[in-house]
Amino acid sequence: MKVLGLEWDLAWEDPEANAAIVASALPWIAAQQPDLVVLPEMWSTGFSMSPSTLNVEAQIQAQHAMVQWSKDTNAAWFGSLIARDGDGAFKNRGHFVLPDGTPTTFYDKRHLFTFGQEPQHYARGHERVVVSWRGWRILLQICYDLRFPVFSRNQTGEGGWDLALYVANWPAARGQAWSTLLSARAIENCGWVCGVNRCGRDGLGVLHDGRSAIRGPRGEDISIATSEVHDNIRFVIADLDLDDLNAYRQKFPALQDADDFTLHL
Repeated sequence: MKVLGLEWDLAWEDPEANAAIVASALPWIAAQQPDLVVLPEMWSTGFSMSPSTLNVEAQIQAQHAMVQWSKDTNAAWFGSLIARDGDGAFKNRGHFVLPDGTPTTFYDKRHLFTFGQEPQHYARGHERVVVSWRGWRILLQICYDLRFPVFSRNQTGEGGWDLALYVANWPAARGQAWSTLLSARAIENCGWVCGVNRCGRDGLGVLHDGRSAIRGPRGEDISIATSEVHDNIRFVIADLDLDDLNAYRQKFPALQDADDFTLHL
């Protein structure tokens, strides 16, 4: 599984500008021949707490753009956008789209960031979502979910995962926590973890320093976003081997010793 994460300074509440940044890099992205491309949380707007003032149609167009990019690159794409349900509730919604036109899989952010007033503007999700893609089981997560290990706890049977995706707008002030928790989630769950964050200062003046990374089951750094830029985008990229992961789990079967529990959503 070749995973490519894209990190950039999101244009504040400007879906067209953010889509243009990704589109300009599309030839380079396609040349990498990824199986999976990961975007930051709320990649089209930044972490906006003004969903009611934004153009809902622009969010729909951003989702359509993801579908087209998936087709153009023959890869799955994952990132979150602002969505509005039929009952009028706004959601911080992850979209996992496939190149063959299979209907999009949605994950609505479970853990809303009270410190940033997210629960005042968005409704939380009530499902834990694992998708299958090219033989991999992939757990979909968004930003603040990273702090809550029970929600992402791996299992040996149904509901288990090989790769967890964390898309984020994680501030630089808590950057060390981001890096540490990515390693912790990988180690405790004996799996791969890919965390894709934004960089730059958002429209509220909050600084983000990126630190996007792919971590292995031992907590090792597989890929870290550097200062190298392609079309205004920094990146993390890695070829992940499922056979190697399964061999590690067989040699060190820690998941078999985990406590049983029931997660109430």
